Amino acid sequence: MAIATLLMIVAAVTAGAAPPACLPNCPGASLTGADLQGELLHGADLAGANLRGANLAWVELRNADLRGADLRGATLYSADLTGADLSEAVLASATLAHATLTEADLRGANLSGATLFGATMNGANMADATLLGVTLFATHMLNVNLSGADLRHTTIVGELAGSDLNGADLTATSCVGCDMRAVNLSGATLAHATLKGSNLQGANLRDADLIAASLAGADLTGADLRGANLSMANLVAAKLVNADLRAAILTSALVTEADMTGADLRDANIHQAVGEMLVW
Repeated sequence: MAIATLLMIVAAVTAGAAPPACLPNCPGASLTGADLQGELLHGADLAGANLRGANLAWVELRNADLRGADLRGATLYSADLTGADLSEAVLASATLAHATLTEADLRGANLSGATLFGATMNGANMADATLLGVTLFATHMLNVNLSGADLRHTTIVGELAGSDLNGADLTATSCVGCDMRAVNLSGATLAHATLKGSNLQGANLRDADLIAASLAGADLTGADLRGANLSMANLVAAKLVNADLRAAILTSALVTEADMTGADLRDANIHQAVGEMLVW
């Protein structure tokens, strides 16, 4: 989304009203459509508050308590939510472009349809969060806990290195050319996902569902793919040097020019794999 468009969204939110008198502590309060732009609310208690459609652009909410808050459609453009507790918060269709959520607690939060362009979420805890259909463009997500998260049909353009996606659902997710080094995707669902050209060096994909996934040109050097299901997956020109593919299923996978030098293929099912892989 263009910056000009985002600024138009900010400007369109109701403005001019004085901040609610209860601030900074308004747990459970109804603050629907409130204009809090630029307010300093460090450590504020807004747990369970109704902030639907509120203007929180450029607000300082470091270490704030927003547990279970309703932030649907709220504008949090460039807001500072470092260390904030947003567990179980509803952020569906919220604007979080360029927001800072470093080490924020977003466990179980709903971010479906949210705008996260340019947001910084390094070290955030997003276990069991819902990001259905979200576009993570230029979003910084190093060492994020996304275990059990719902990332179906999500588009990721950026970095996820060191993140934990154990058991996450990434069905039909697109992450072309992503930095996914040392990512934990054990037990994750990546059926029909597109990971073309992504860097998955040292990634843990043990028992992952990669049915019909596209890994063409991806770098899986040293990756753990034990027990992974790669049936009908596209591994054309993928690099699987020293990868652990013990008991992996590659039935009907496309393996033309896949480099499996030093790969461990013991007990792997490569029946009906299509193409000639490179093995030394």
